[in-house]
Amino acid sequence: YLSSNLIVDRLDLKKIFQDNSSIFINLLNSGIFNNQSLNAEFKINSKDVKGINYLKNLSLKTYLEEGNILIKDSSLDWNNSVIIGFDNIQLINEKNELKIFGEISFNFKDINKFYSYYQISRQFRKNLANIKLDFNFNLNQKKISLDNLQIDSKTNKKVNEYLNNFNSLNKNIFNKVTFRNFIKDIFKNYDG
Repeated sequence: YLSSNLIVDRLDLKKIFQDNSSIFINLLNSGIFNNQSLNAEFKINSKDVKGINYLKNLSLKTYLEEGNILIKDSSLDWNNSVIIGFDNIQLINEKNELKIFGEISFNFKDINKFYSYYQISRQFRKNLANIKLDFNFNLNQKKISLDNLQIDSKTNKKVNEYLNNFNSLNKNIFNKVTFRNFIKDIFKNYDG
């Protein structure tokens, strides 16, 4: 059993997930981690995250367990207003396509700061504590689908219908304008 704890000042997410030049992507594609006898735990902590604005305090716990790559109990701070949690996330290489799927949560420390940044209209602002949702991200195709969204542990039919529609349009959620509009539309559709 291998265990490692890495502390870095700044982690560059774009370099980690670049297609051809990323050591991480090349290792995943090699299948080296699919060894059933390989068990390891890697903890990475970084005060600053390069590549996405306002991200800091990354705590990433990755486990290799009998050929599976898992991320559990990990978190990231966005703009001192939201703690983004990652749990039950699995990385798989299926038919030469890298996929990441699991659960992501948004726990609000300062919901008003979040609303202000995304310019959510006052009529759609609600006092929320957290949002959870499931995702499936295909790294090769750069496509993501989102579902099973829960706001304060409750499912909202209208929001999940919006998510299904959004997924079917195959929009690039990584585009800043598309992402900002996506966030606004989530709150427009929330009737809780």
